[in-house]
Amino acid sequence: MDVNVEKALKNISFIERFEYISEKYSAERLLQDNLVRLYYFDGEEIMKIIKKCGYDSSFDKKEKFFKIKEELIDKYVFSVQIKIRDGLIDLLWLLKENDIILLGSPLSSYSRSLIDINYRIKNPVISDYEDIEEILRYTFEMYQDFKKEYLRIRFVY
Repeated sequence: MDVNVEKALKNISFIERFEYISEKYSAERLLQDNLVRLYYFDGEEIMKIIKKCGYDSSFDKKEKFFKIKEELIDKYVFSVQIKIRDGLIDLLWLLKENDIILLGSPLSSYSRSLIDINYRIKNPVISDYEDIEEILRYTFEMYQDFKKEYLRIRFVY
C-alpha cells in the first residue's frame, strides 16, 4: 500500500470507522431483529439514493457495480465503486495519480494492509433501502475525509 494512502487512512481512523459500520450492519443484527437480507434491489432506486447523498453515478452492466463520477483534483483521480450482491454492500475507493492506481481494493481488504494479513472486517449486510442510504452516507463521509487528508499529506510534504 502506498505510504501516503496508509497515512491518510490511519489519520482518518479508517479501521475504527469501518469496523463501526460493519458491526452496526452485521448479519447478527439481521438475526436478532428478525430481518431478511435484501437480495434483490431496484438499480434506479440505488442511483436515487446515491444522488440524494450528493453524487452522480452510473451503472456498469458488465461488471455489475455502481460507479461514482470520477473527480480530478490536480493530478489525482478519485472515485467510488459500489457493488451490491447477496445482501452485502462492497465498496471500493479508487485513487489514481497520473493513471497509476494507488488505491483500488475493496474497503474490507484495507484492514489486512493496515493491521495484519489475517485481519478482516466484514462488509455491511443490508435489509432494506434505508440501510443502503445510511451506509452510503457514512462511507461517503469517510471517503471525503480520506480525500481531504490524502491531499493535505501530498501537498504539505
